[in-house]
Amino acid sequence: MQAMIDELAKQAAESLGQVSSKETLASFWQEYLSKNGKIPALMKNLRSVAPEERPAMGKIINELKQKVQADYDAAAVKVTGDAVENGKLGGKATITVTSADESETKTYTVTFNAFTLASLKVIGPTKTEYAIGDKLDTAGLKVTAVYQSGDKTKEVPVALDDPQLAIGSFDSTTAGKKAITVSYRGVTATFNVTVKANAVAPGPEEQKPGSTNKPGATGNGNKNTVAHTGSNVAAIAGAVALLAAAAGALFMLRKRA
Repeated sequence: MQAMIDELAKQAAESLGQVSSKETLASFWQEYLSKNGKIPALMKNLRSVAPEERPAMGKIINELKQKVQADYDAAAVKVTGDAVENGKLGGKATITVTSADESETKTYTVTFNAFTLASLKVIGPTKTEYAIGDKLDTAGLKVTAVYQSGDKTKEVPVALDDPQLAIGSFDSTTAGKKAITVSYRGVTATFNVTVKANAVAPGPEEQKPGSTNKPGATGNGNKNTVAHTGSNVAAIAGAVALLAAAAGALFMLRKRA
């Protein structure tokens, strides 16, 4: 009997941990706490326990029922508190408490002060510099919702997989500083990243038409070559002129003779 009680306590704790809506909460109550639920069924099984052991087993089962009932009530508050107006924390929850022998039931209404989502705190991702064409890396990104009610504030971390959290588009097709928008329940905030331009490798020097420059040659070298060539032409022209003059003089001397 003790083994059955321990196993049921484990199952109830695991099932309650998966409660996330009013529907799943109702299913939990029906499975474990209703008149035909698993915990009341344990009380019926006391008939199979030895008479001397029944009081002790009955006490253990009652303690289990009280614990599961308390955990169920706490879960009911959480589910009701989460299912409130978009952008706000607060509202009302109805808690029903039943005695261990189910002879008495009381209902309580709990009112939560409404906190309105005022702003978002955003810590940008670890990677802040990107190349052209890169995709946004959200590793290290942290978003915190800041709720306010009068002079009181409440900060609640927001999971990145929260369906109400939206991260804006990231344009990495051009270089520059980029602002990324984060939206949650109608409130926005931004963080910045930088896209760097791709480095351009220098190409070979272009040669002008007719240029005879070789790699390593300089413009001054070309000028010296032209000047040197010009002086050679002048020297040859002078020599030709002298030869012509000498030939003319020799011709005149022979003519006189």
